[in-house]
Amino acid sequence: MVDPSVAELPAVPAPNVEARREAVARHEALAVPVGGLGALAELGCWLAAAQGVCPPRAPGRPRAVVVAADHGIAAAG
Repeated sequence: MVDPSVAELPAVPAPNVEARREAVARHEALAVPVGGLGALAELGCWLAAAQGVCPPRAPGRPRAVVVAADHGIAAAG
């Protein structure tokens, strides 16, 4: 049986490859050392692909999700 709250969610569209290419090119054209923006540059490219537009729009209601667990990975080295 499908949870009714999940059944109401719209489909998630595939990332827009062209918008991602534009975002990567835009970052490469910046006067910043390669890798100087760290994960922020990758986040911008991901956001452009998800929204299908470059430059991407600022998120209206940003959220952060933190997930933590101990599955013995740390103990295994």
